[in-house]
Amino acid sequence: MNNKKLIIILMALMLLFTLMTGCAQEANEPEGSSQEEATETEGSEEAEESEESEEQETIEFSMTINGTEFTQDDAKDLEMVTKEVLKVSKKGDFDVIWTGYQVDQLLQAAGVSDYSTVVVAAEDGFSGEISAEEAKLETTLFGMLEEGEETSADDIPTLVLDGGGGNVWIKGIVEVTAE
Repeated sequence: MNNKKLIIILMALMLLFTLMTGCAQEANEPEGSSQEEATETEGSEEAEESEESEEQETIEFSMTINGTEFTQDDAKDLEMVTKEVLKVSKKGDFDVIWTGYQVDQLLQAAGVSDYSTVVVAAEDGFSGEISAEEAKLETTLFGMLEEGEETSADDIPTLVLDGGGGNVWIKGIVEVTAE
């Protein structure tokens, strides 16, 4: 009789442990990470890329480049890139993920190919200058999204310079002069 009770108690404990482990695992999984959803997600990578491309077209901006207006419509054939860059600030240096147009590619799309400096000016009159070498770096962007989120309309585009300080991270660019 004691053996039967012991077996029943052990089986009950194993069942309880199994149920608790299964429930705890479900509770800890992030939303949308079940096996079925993971399989569906793998099959929809192309759809996500397509949505990302559509999102690129919806970010509106306007600036003048060497006196000629340039908007998101002019950039429709350019690919936005995502880069992790170092931002230097008084509060400390930190890595940030930005998505936008590589500066040199956008300038080329605007018909500018030969230049030694790029001066960008914000609507509030703040301006900064970078060299052609800096503009051609793949991490130098006219940023549209910070950490995957669209920045405020007043800040688009933002000049993003890897390792640069606040004096060259110009927000709300309205004019670009490449000389």
